[in-house]
Amino acid sequence: MKNLRDKASWAGLRQLRTSLKWRFPEPSEDSSLGISTMKADYDCGLDDCVAATRQALRNLEFVIVGGELLPAEARIDARSEMAELVFIHIKAADEPGKTLVYFHAGRDWSPDGTELIQKLRDEFERCLNDPARGSQ
Repeated sequence: MKNLRDKASWAGLRQLRTSLKWRFPEPSEDSSLGISTMKADYDCGLDDCVAATRQALRNLEFVIVGGELLPAEARIDARSEMAELVFIHIKAADEPGKTLVYFHAGRDWSPDGTELIQKLRDEFERCLNDPARGSQ
């Protein structure tokens, strides 16, 4: 019985750690995963955020290596020539016209993604606010 309780408490701790990870407004490092994460809210649609993400990754010379596009959310995985890994999770918020964007960077063994996330977020916002993007 003790092993079952131990497993349940570890599962609860893991769930708490995961839920707390999204509450940081600035880049934060999850020391157990070695991945840096940042969450941001935007007043625009999912399609605009996906387009801005793709453009930002191209501008930063990342190669899109995978992802998933669903009606209410998207995930884009990319890497650089230096083998830096990033993925961006875009999710439609509960309010119409609002979108949540999660920026993730790093590897399991290297927690050095904080600067990369900030750089990616800055480029994403520049692309999102680019007036020329709407005419393409």
